Amino acid sequence: MADPREVLAQRVQVALAASFGTEHASADPAIRPSAFADFQANVALPLAKRLARSPRDVATEIAGHVHLDDVCDKIDVSGPGFINFTLRGEWVAGQAAELLTDPRLGVPAADPARKTVVDYSAPNVAKEMHVGHLRTTVVGDAVVRILEHLGHLVVRANHLGDWGTPFGMLIEHLLDVGEEAARLQLSAGEITAFYQADHLVVMDIYAAGEEPIPGVEAKSLAEGIAGHGHKAVHYCADRDAAVTHLMEAVRPGDMVITLGAGNVWQVGEQLANHFRQGGTA
Repeated sequence: MADPREVLAQRVQVALAASFGTEHASADPAIRPSAFADFQANVALPLAKRLARSPRDVATEIAGHVHLDDVCDKIDVSGPGFINFTLRGEWVAGQAAELLTDPRLGVPAADPARKTVVDYSAPNVAKEMHVGHLRTTVVGDAVVRILEHLGHLVVRANHLGDWGTPFGMLIEHLLDVGEEAARLQLSAGEITAFYQADHLVVMDIYAAGEEPIPGVEAKSLAEGIAGHGHKAVHYCADRDAAVTHLMEAVRPGDMVITLGAGNVWQVGEQLANHFRQGGTA
């Protein structure tokens, strides 16, 4: 199907040469959608300054020289110098009918064709999938189909990453809680909770002589988290005891939640130094 804008632009440029000489044939016809017709040409407005004439007179002369009987039902001039084009229904129908015989539906092949890699949802295979993975997969496949139709070479990729470490942690947690407990939790659909359980260490830290933060029942919260299957909860009276417990319990990749008022930043710094010295930070 011929692009109506391109057809109109070519015919208007021929009319420009006929009206004002070949030196003006390269002027941009400025074909735009019109509120009063299908399309309009705005070329008369900038061209009138170069010709030192009224824009409307320039538009009228162009309209008188443009040959679009096979394409347009009506050509008229409006406003300060807009040339309006109303397309013939027969021409539009004929162009659309040509698409039925074209397997590419009028879409030209890309030149040059390129190799493109499209990465899909890349889920963590040790966790439960969710609607976000489905959305990105559908969007990714739509992009692939469009690029392939344009003629590009598309490589589909769905990077799963380092799945050995997550599955190793799942297996370790399964051994911790026992096969029956793991079966009950997983059969209930609590896959993500099972995965996250082996990552969480909760610390209830209060420095000696300090009072709990008002309104924060750290011990109750920590017990509640532990009741949902998380790996360990430690209650420490001071910073040094907290660091000692953490060095024994935490591995790189675990998430540490500190509850209470005492020396949180110092605990984190000491723990980081501990892992750095071991080459695992």
